[in-house]
Amino acid sequence: MMKRYIPWLTAAVAFLPLSLAVAKPKTNVLCALNSVHQCEADQGCEQVAPELVGIQSRFVEVDFKKGVMRGRRTGRQTSFTFSETPGGRWVLQGTEGNEEGDLGGVGYVMTIDPETADFSMSVASSDLILGIFGSCTNL
Repeated sequence: MMKRYIPWLTAAVAFLPLSLAVAKPKTNVLCALNSVHQCEADQGCEQVAPELVGIQSRFVEVDFKKGVMRGRRTGRQTSFTFSETPGGRWVLQGTEGNEEGDLGGVGYVMTIDPETADFSMSVASSDLILGIFGSCTNL
């Protein structure tokens, strides 16, 4: 059973990986999803169409200066905190909650590798996890 989930997130599209090696965390990036996987506690995991889990935009803009990411098509945004791993990967994390379709609140973590421009993201509620993979480029 598919559930509506996080409306601000983006939908899967093919996107050429571009190096972010010249980018600094203060540089905005545009990220596109390549795949979305939904895991439910009692049903296992499956790859899903992003629209089936409430993803309304095809691209997400990450604004490091303002600490927000927003759906490019919808303009909906969410705040994040930023950190960097010892290996140089960028980690964004935050919460969304209590809006219709948000399943009572979720937490998310997005990790971007600035060398390859690839990212992975996990979004979790109490009984559902989305695993999202994609690529980013500088704006």
